[in-house]
Amino acid sequence: MKPFVIAIAGTSGAGKTTIVNQLSEALAPASVLMFDDYENENTYPKDFSAWLDNGADPNALTAPQFAQDVATLRQGVAISHIKTGTIIQPNHYVILEEPLGNQRDEVHNLIDFVVYLDLPLGIALARRVKRTLKEFPLEMSREAIIDNLSGVFSWYEHQGHMLYHLLDQQAKSTSHYKVDARQPIDAIIEEIVAQVKAHQS
Repeated sequence: MKPFVIAIAGTSGAGKTTIVNQLSEALAPASVLMFDDYENENTYPKDFSAWLDNGADPNALTAPQFAQDVATLRQGVAISHIKTGTIIQPNHYVILEEPLGNQRDEVHNLIDFVVYLDLPLGIALARRVKRTLKEFPLEMSREAIIDNLSGVFSWYEHQGHMLYHLLDQQAKSTSHYKVDARQPIDAIIEEIVAQVKAHQS
């Protein structure tokens, strides 16, 4: 049987990584691919501001090896993890962390079901800030912490809010299912599993 490919989409802070990992356990055996693992210097537009001003074409975000690995798993062939070299088998479910869902032409025809993690953008920003704080080393000075947080807020003020809004519009509008990402993780997983099963029946 051909693997069923599920994409988890949403803004930064929506909880995509957590949901992908826990969903893979709920739907085990499942293969997992994270878009972030495939990022390199060519993934994003060189002029980010111009890209946003021109409507943020999702096809300007490229990760050809990601698309190739999804296609290979979909064909029932194992792949090697791009970073660790670990063998990833083509299980019944392939679960992707793909912020734009099926918006990018590279993966559009490879995805069977898109789940959008729907989260108010202010809460998404708050979660991103909390995650940033957790990543700071304990010995970091107060001044360095303030500078780092100022950078996050400055980015959101000038670019981030537009990016969040565009992703929210584009990925949400073409998703197969939207789930309230403010719920407890267990409730989100239960809801997604039910929708996947219903979609397959």
